[in-house]
Amino acid sequence: MPAAVMAVLTLSGGTATAQAAPSTTDDVTVAAVCHYTITGDPVNIRLGAGEAYPVVRVKHRGDKVTGPWPCTSYAGNPRYLWYKLHLSTGGYGYVATHLAAYNGYW
Repeated sequence: MPAAVMAVLTLSGGTATAQAAPSTTDDVTVAAVCHYTITGDPVNIRLGAGEAYPVVRVKHRGDKVTGPWPCTSYAGNPRYLWYKLHLSTGGYGYVATHLAAYNGYW
């Protein structure tokens, strides 16, 4: 049975961005993971999308981090947009988008 092709359309500031949905093979769904490289040094990973949230990790230039699919940025405080990241503890953290480079999803 052929796998269905799906896409997610994200609207941001009047611009639409399409991303392929996680791949599906028969009864198994494989979720894509978003990959980023930290570009600042040091970079605070926060509990929420904003500078008012507490720092839960500190990363350094070149560190590789991942986040959940879909790979979108979140509005936080008025100053920055934020990427949602996986934490080793099983929760999520956030990094300002100007401090991490998006490398794609797979």
